Amino acid sequence: MRILLIDDDETLLGIMAEFFLGRGFDARCAGESEEAIALVRHHRFDVAIVDLELNSIEGLDGFGVLKALRQSSPQTRVIVYSGHCSDSIVEAALRHGGTRFIVKPASLLELLAVVEELCPLRY
Repeated sequence: MRILLIDDDETLLGIMAEFFLGRGFDARCAGESEEAIALVRHHRFDVAIVDLELNSIEGLDGFGVLKALRQSSPQTRVIVYSGHCSDSIVEAALRHGGTRFIVKPASLLELLAVVEELCPLRY
């Protein structure tokens, strides 16, 4: 299964990549919005885990990445993984294409369980 991991925290991104690669996933990582959007435009992913707070040269945040995912890869299941979890943020993330919202910090096993739930035939 192809998974795209998007987070500006390089340490967390590395830990998530190692975790999913160790479980047989084809994992790609992006630490900036533009990098994530470029990957989405050139590759297809079964699932993406997206942080809303991202570094960006052009001022794009996680919502810009959600929009790009919906336009370029509508079949991709999107888990929004963020520490910003007010009701309005959660609603906006789901409205902009998120399939699920998980509040940081959550364990990697929790993330894996949601990935398995969203893509049962692909896992």
